[in-house]
Order: sequence, then structure tokens, then C-alpha cells
Amino acid sequence: MSDISLPPKLYGQLLRGGKSRWLRVGDLPFSRAHTYRLIAEDLLFSVEVKRPGSSRTIRLIDGDSLDQYLLKLGRRQRAAKATKSAGDAV
Repeated sequence: MSDISLPPKLYGQLLRGGKSRWLRVGDLPFSRAHTYRLIAEDLLFSVEVKRPGSSRTIRLIDGDSLDQYLLKLGRRQRAAKATKSAGDAV
């Protein structure tokens, strides 16, 4: 068991390293427009939360999907850099 002392509901919503599982759009390192573009392209997983009777919604982004997107982006950039370096060596 973890040595973290948290209420059971909250504990299930934390990722490794104590990061929050769900992030608000404004918490992401991108502009709102870019974030919504990534959501539309299914590169980020998100949900809209709305209280019964309220007209306002809050969009939450899954932290795991953000991590996966950034890892894929880093791998593609690294591969492109390696390909360019190999081409320059020829």
C-alpha cells in the first residue's frame, strides 16, 4: 500500500508522481485553440462535466492521454532528427 494518506475518492484520481489525473483546459501547456484541435483529432481524451440544471460545462482532459501525446511527439521528433543526421552524414 502507498504511504500517501488521501481520502479514497481522491486517491483513485491521482497518477504516479502525485499528478492530478484530470486537468482543465487552461492547465495544459498549449493555447486553448490548439488544445481543442488536439481533442477534435482524438489525440487527447476529454470529458465535459455538467451539474444537473446548470448550463455551464467544464471540459477535463485526461492526464494519461496528455502524457501519451507528448511521448509520441517526442519519439517522432527524435526519429526525424536521427533521420536528418543520418542524411547529413552521407
